[in-house]
Formats: sequence, C-alpha cells, structure tokens
Amino acid sequence: MPLSPLSFLERAVRVHPNRTAVIEEDVTLSYRVFYQRCRQLGGALQALGVAPGEVVSTLGMNSKAMLEAHYGVPMAGGILNAINARLDGASVAFIMAHAETRVLIFDQSLRSIVATALSFLTTPAPVLMEIRDGSSDESSWKLPAPHDYESLVESATPCIPGLPEDENDRIALNYTSGTTGNPKGVIYSHRGAYLNALSNTLTLRMDDRTVYLWTLPMFHCNGWTHTWAVTAAGGTHVCMRRVEPARVLDMIHARGITHMAAAPIIMTMLLDRPEAATPLPHPVMLATGGAPPNSATIARMSALGFDVLHLYGMTETYGPSLVCQFQPEWSALTHEARAPPDPPGRGHPGYRTRCLEGPGHSRRRPCRWPLSGTSHAAWQHHHAGLHQKP
Repeated sequence: MPLSPLSFLERAVRVHPNRTAVIEEDVTLSYRVFYQRCRQLGGALQALGVAPGEVVSTLGMNSKAMLEAHYGVPMAGGILNAINARLDGASVAFIMAHAETRVLIFDQSLRSIVATALSFLTTPAPVLMEIRDGSSDESSWKLPAPHDYESLVESATPCIPGLPEDENDRIALNYTSGTTGNPKGVIYSHRGAYLNALSNTLTLRMDDRTVYLWTLPMFHCNGWTHTWAVTAAGGTHVCMRRVEPARVLDMIHARGITHMAAAPIIMTMLLDRPEAATPLPHPVMLATGGAPPNSATIARMSALGFDVLHLYGMTETYGPSLVCQFQPEWSALTHEARAPPDPPGRGHPGYRTRCLEGPGHSRRRPCRWPLSGTSHAAWQHHHAGLHQKP
C-alpha cells in the first residue's frame, strides 16, 4: 500500500480508539474523537472549495487545531503549509502568494500579522479560518469575514479519508528562513514524511505509553514530523501554545510527560527555574537540535532527570536526520569526555549519509564513523552530535 502518515491515525483509531490522543488545556480528545474531527476538517476544507493538490496554510501556535490540520488537510487531498508564526506580515504574504494558498487557518492572537500580510498581497486573498484562542485581539485588526474554525469543523460533513494513489504525492510544503533572499520552499512527500516519522519514533524510543509535550513548534518541519510520529506510536500529544519553563515542569509532573523536544536555550531556561532543584518524578527524553549543548548543561539536565539526545537536521531533510546514538560503554564516561568539540553524527533509520569535500564539491571524503572499541573516536558522538551540514 502507499506509505502515508495518514495510515498512522487510521491504525490508532482501530487499535485503541478510547486512548487519549490529544490534550489541550482542559480539553481531552480520544483517538476516536480526534480522527472524527480530522475528517470533519477535511470535509470543511472541501466545502470551502479546496481541490486535490491545493495548498492550505496555517499560522498558529501548538494546538489541537494545528495537529488536526496535519491530518485533515491531506485527508481532503490538500497540501499543508505550516508557516512560521514568528515571521512578519511581509514574509507571510510572500509565502502565501508563492504557495498559492487557497485557505489560511490562523490563531486569533495573530490577527495583526494576518492583516498586514493581506495588505501586502497582490494575488487573490485566501479563504480565512480563525482559531479562537481566547485572545483579546478580536476587535482590532478587522479581517474580511473569517470563518470560525470550531464552528466550521463541528458542522462539517466528514470527508471520506483514504491514502494517496501515489506515495510520492505532496503532503506538506515548508519554507526555509529567507536569510539570503526570499524564503525557499521545500516539498515533503507522503512517503518521505512516513519514513521520517517512523525514524523519529525509533530514535526517540516512542511507544504507546509516550506522552509528548509540544514545546517544539509544529510549524518547524511539521514539528520534526513528531506530529505524525507520536500518533504512529499510539502516544498522547499534549499541546502548549507558549513555552513557559515553570509550566513545562508543572506539566511533566501533572501530565506524566515522557518525551519533549526543544532548542538548547529551553534547557537553560528550565535550569534557571527554582523548581529545577527538585528531580523529576520519572525520566523524560528530551531531543534537542542545532548547536550541541555544553557538558555542564547536559550534566545538570541529567541530574534533574532528563535524558538528552542531540539531533541534527534541516528543513530539506524533514527535520532531524542525524543523531548521537548512545553506546552502552559511554555510561562510564564523564559528561566532559562525552562532548568533544566537533564530532560527526549517525544517520537516522531510513537515512544514508555521505561526507563531501566541502561546499560546491561532489567528491566524497571518508566519514569519521567509529566502528568498534572504546577509543576516543568510539565514544565521541554522545550528546554532542553534528553541527555542520551533512
């Protein structure tokens, strides 16, 4: 059958329909209800005129609606474009126009950005669906008759979900930061998203006991494809619109969080909290990307109860594609010994990596993978990872 992340949700609702799929504040959705809402979102988009292959963009924080878009949009045959909610109106306008956005789903609190973006558009404006997030921004920044997301979803006729005829069909469109010009678009296929999600499920050791706290933006490489990976494992998504260190620690205790992902700066913010003096009630897997955290930060996070796993990836590789794969012999080493300055990383399951001479070169050079033994080369991966492009 075609490989598609949509099959993860179809399986989850068959295997454990009553298990908790999504938690957002005081709202809890079982897999049965979550699946039904995704189908209704797909039906609502079709009723708005979204045709197969058309783009539905989102501009919002981590929420159940953002999760539903990761399934409901492709169920309707659309392509999901999750826009970075930290961009300014001009950048959002460029992305919407370049992607030929048919519908925009956005948070009420981001009305000002949407209004500014619409003023920059020289192409037809998309149909607007507004997620009421309790913001006080409702009266300002008037917009042209946005549909209420919740009302539209609740009243919609569910779409008939199915897998794509071709697994290489597009499921998502993501844009890189425009540091050297306008943002560049990257296309994700159903097959690629499926394989990357399963790679993350394996790498982060997710299973049906996983309770994943959304501290990583869902607009960043589709949440590193964890939007689909957690569902593949049959775990629970816990949504957090804004990352507040005190709330993160509270949620770990109150919700039994087992997994999360965050930039190194989030670790520093957590350690600065007075609550960090008390160890966590259970271990929490924390995946981090970008530049490797220093050994002192890793030591403090480990003492608190976090199992830090360093990853590296890019928008062009569906997010994380390299990992510092832990080896048992590293347990006896100090944190300082585990974090040399510039070690390489291992490819995720499903990835093949190659090392090139440098930018603009196609000639390969030997990769410094450790093969055996307990020498410096054999353990230099742990916690440090790759901080150069593969």
